[in-house]
Order: sequence, then structure tokens, then C-alpha cells
Amino acid sequence: AARLPGYTELFDKLEKDLEAVSDLIENDVKATKAEADEAWVAFKKGIVAICVVATVLEMAGVWWLVRSITLPLAQAINVADAVAAGRLDNKISTAGRDESGKLLSSLGKMQSHLLERAETDARKAAEMARIKNALDRVASSVMIADVEGRIIYMNESIKTLFRNDETDIRKDLPNFRAEGIIGSSVDI
Repeated sequence: AARLPGYTELFDKLEKDLEAVSDLIENDVKATKAEADEAWVAFKKGIVAICVVATVLEMAGVWWLVRSITLPLAQAINVADAVAAGRLDNKISTAGRDESGKLLSSLGKMQSHLLERAETDARKAAEMARIKNALDRVASSVMIADVEGRIIYMNESIKTLFRNDETDIRKDLPNFRAEGIIGSSVDI
């Protein structure tokens, strides 16, 4: 040790300097690890935020999609129920070009056709009532059969005739009953 007196001092200084460098490296590693941990936490928070935003957007999209289907279908159901109940004056929105819009458009056409048919049937029924009323009041005996030969109408004049002459008619037709003629065949 006496031969190298300056060496020991230099070695001690080098050892202290290396310890200081080692401490600097260790502190730098700790700081880098802390920064990496903070970056990882921030990254995870960002991913969570993105997932939350994506979920909210997805839920909004699903809500919009469901509403775009269910609202027109609910309107179609309401219209169908109203038509089934005999109300043929429903306002139907036919603006959509999708399947729901096509369904509502078809319901609108059906409602229009049913309304036309109901008006035509009402006119025909009124005409038939007037004809029946006239036939009921005519003095001549009138009996009408359908295309299959079943008696569907008799005015009061012929009913009276058959009731008054029932005994005489039974001589030729033993099963004849004046009250049972409607619905029977003209070939009594």
C-alpha cells in the first residue's frame, strides 16, 4: 500500500464516483418506471373512456334503430286494429321507403279499398232495401229464388196466398207448409 499511495485515494474516489453513477442510474430507472406506470394508467383510462364512449354511441344507435322499427310498427298495429274495428278514416304516414313504410303504405291502400267497398256495399244495400220495400208493398204475388233455386224472398201477398190455400196445395203436395217455404227449393 506504501508503494501506491495515490492509487488507493484514486480508487476510493473512483468507487465513490461509481456509487454516485449507480445511484443516478437507479434513480433514473425509478423515475422511468414511475413515468411508465403513469403512462400505463393513463392508457388504461383512455381505453376505458373509449369503451364507455363506444358503448354510449352503440346504445344510442341501438335505441335509434329500435325506435325506427317499433314506431312505424306500432302505427301499423294501431291502424290494423282500427280497420278491424271498422274505422276506415285513419291517417297513415307513408313517408318511409323501408319495409315499415311499405307496410304502412299497403295498409293505407287496403283501408282505401275497404272504404270504397263499404261505400259501394252501403249503396247496394240501400238500393236492395228500396227494392224490397217496393216488392213488400206490391199487390201482386212475388217470390224470388237464388241461382241455386232456393227461395230467398216472398212478399206478403204470396205468403197470404199460400197460407189461405195451404189445405188445397197439400192435396197435391202432402209435405207442403206455407211457413217453411223460405230456404226451400222452388221444386217443392
